[in-house]
Amino acid sequence: MVKLEALMAKGVVAPCIGCTRSCEPEKCELLGEWIKLLIDEYEMEEH
Repeated sequence: MVKLEALMAKGVVAPCIGCTRSCEPEKCELLGEWIKLLIDEYEMEEH
């Protein structure tokens, strides 16, 4: 069973879901922005 919450950050779905681009994850701007949301969400939960 997949936990959909793991694919979300601040209500935004991970950009890799359904992506058909051939890219390098470390250079993907969309993924970088989503990771920032994920970090922000994590930090908010800590406080």
